[in-house]
Amino acid sequence: MRKNILVLTSSPRRGGNSDMLAMSFAKGAMEQGHEVSMVSVGHQQIGGCLACERCWKQGQRPCVRDDDMQAIFPALESADVCVLAAPLYFYNLPSQIVSVCDRLYPYYKDDCPRKLKIKESVLLMTAATDERDEFAGVENVYRILTGYLGWKDRGVLIADSVLDKGDIEQGDWLKQAFEMGKAI
Repeated sequence: MRKNILVLTSSPRRGGNSDMLAMSFAKGAMEQGHEVSMVSVGHQQIGGCLACERCWKQGQRPCVRDDDMQAIFPALESADVCVLAAPLYFYNLPSQIVSVCDRLYPYYKDDCPRKLKIKESVLLMTAATDERDEFAGVENVYRILTGYLGWKDRGVLIADSVLDKGDIEQGDWLKQAFEMGKAI
């Protein structure tokens, strides 16, 4: 079955390790005939949720905030799979991707006129550290988030010991991401 896969990259470093990991995943998925869209949220102006409870109050717009998230909402609405690709920043996800996750709120309100059709997700991460426990917080947040959203976790790939741009090419991280993409 052909899937529409949305890959959200969140590193502000263009072409960095997490971007390369995401591209490798995308190549594997496309090889299997899936449609893949990539959006770099690390280069956009996306604010967090205001908790204003005005979701869907401006016509068919999920959120009243007028920022770059307005262009991402349609991509989310057409996706079957959501892939989060990020570097580890101070033991957490970068704020750019956290803001996107916060802004999913309108789709999970009882009065939502258009629910997301996303059913599956993947987490791809990179970091300079080789201490596996330093990813525990992010992995826990990811598991709670996907559970709340009702998304089936299709895998977590954590590429450690990659700091400098291009370090991801050492070892088999890109191959693992490619294989994950093929398996989706």
